[in-house]
Amino acid sequence: MFDPVHNGHLRMALVVQDMLDLDQVRLIPCHQPAHREPAIASAAQRLAMLHLSVAGEPQLLVDDRECQRPGPSYLFDTLSSLKQEMPAAHLFFILGVDAFNTLPHWHRWREIFALAHLVVIARPGWQIQAEGLLQQALEQRLVQEPAQLVEAEAGRIYVCKLEPLMISSSQIRDQIRQQKSPRYLLPDSVLEYIRQHKLYS
Repeated sequence: MFDPVHNGHLRMALVVQDMLDLDQVRLIPCHQPAHREPAIASAAQRLAMLHLSVAGEPQLLVDDRECQRPGPSYLFDTLSSLKQEMPAAHLFFILGVDAFNTLPHWHRWREIFALAHLVVIARPGWQIQAEGLLQQALEQRLVQEPAQLVEAEAGRIYVCKLEPLMISSSQIRDQIRQQKSPRYLLPDSVLEYIRQHKLYS
């Protein structure tokens, strides 16, 4: 959602980009979530904050395709459109353990494996809770080393153990509501945008 984007998002993106030697990491804000509450900031505001946050980082790109598409934002549609634009590219979808645990509830979730590899970030306090079809997919697709991802075009799962910055968008929104300073949790340019537009207060 990037509501708002923060340093935890940006640091994780750069670490994974470096670890997997990716050409780029695209930050794609969800426009209309299918399985959670809508964002507080508008799509235009979240995109503006993302653009401010990645200024000067050529490996991080803001991709607005979900915000341009009407209706619920489905990962299958997003990956399909990326694959149409870049048919030779190998796609890696980076997500947290909490999101991975809900994968069987996603639209056309099994077809996602035909389009991309999944890179699951093992965040502290979260465990993979795979059962049934998700457990079966994990057993069939899990690889132990990042190098194994490039041996196939798509369809593998790699669990990436990082020490992410313990920052959340909800924590930042709460601090702003309580009139506390969230400085150093997010880029100064994003904090200034939030203050100018009186977001989250």
